[in-house]
Amino acid sequence: MLIKFILLLIAPTLFTTTTSHGKPLSKEAADNYLHEINKSLEILESDLRRSNYNRSCLEATKAAKIIKKNIQLLKGIEPYYNWADIRGVLLEIPKKYCSDSSIK
Repeated sequence: MLIKFILLLIAPTLFTTTTSHGKPLSKEAADNYLHEINKSLEILESDLRRSNYNRSCLEATKAAKIIKKNIQLLKGIEPYYNWADIRGVLLEIPKKYCSDSSIK
């Protein structure tokens, strides 16, 4: 499944990195950003498996917003992930499963 693929991509394997301003970012701070996304994707996967589409749409929206807000930081943490594509997949979930797909 597509969500399982996304979850595999975001396995938290972090080293010390920097923010978009060049300031050092602690491993703990970087872990928090990825943990938030990972947690949201795990909930999303579970909800999709149970056909809980309302909650799936909320989690997909939440994860997409986290990525949008922190995309430069995420690119610094995991530069080989295509965060824009991951966000794009997340934005498709509300379009497919929910009547109100007003996220951007």
